[in-house]
Amino acid sequence: TDPYGKVIWGRWQPLLGQPANIDFVKGVEAKAQLLAVDSYFAVMRTNGADWQVPNQGIMSFALNQSEAYILTGPASTPIPATLENGQLRVDFANASFATGFDLVSQSKERFSLKALGGVSASGLLQGASQFTIGSNMQVNGAIGPQNGGTAAYIFQSRIDNNQLAVGGASWVKK
Repeated sequence: TDPYGKVIWGRWQPLLGQPANIDFVKGVEAKAQLLAVDSYFAVMRTNGADWQVPNQGIMSFALNQSEAYILTGPASTPIPATLENGQLRVDFANASFATGFDLVSQSKERFSLKALGGVSASGLLQGASQFTIGSNMQVNGAIGPQNGGTAAYIFQSRIDNNQLAVGGASWVKK
């Protein structure tokens, strides 16, 4: 068995008739740590030993699973979107990460989203503000166990005055 806590993500709010797929109450009862949360999505680490990140090396990840919505208009009407061309690169020597993907709307509008941020000693991914140079989305999450074989984060990006992108993604080591 893996002694490390697993990094899991999901939607804690029902949306567009889809039930929530992550449960805070069960998580807390199972001693999971809540690592990141926004109005729809969350990242948790299940109970287990913290993974200590290496102090050198670079790790690249491929997009595994994702769920995203564009909240539109004053009512924040959710419209499903998809992620394409995902990249996540972690530089342990500099304790930093860079990530990005294309957010594709139902009407095939494509938004190129990217984020920079820091990596903590326990593998937390802490994104800079979306208004920082080099970033246009906010990202928060963590690298998972098995020598950093997995990662997950939630993101949000103010596309324009009328549209807010929200979602989550999991990643696997390339």
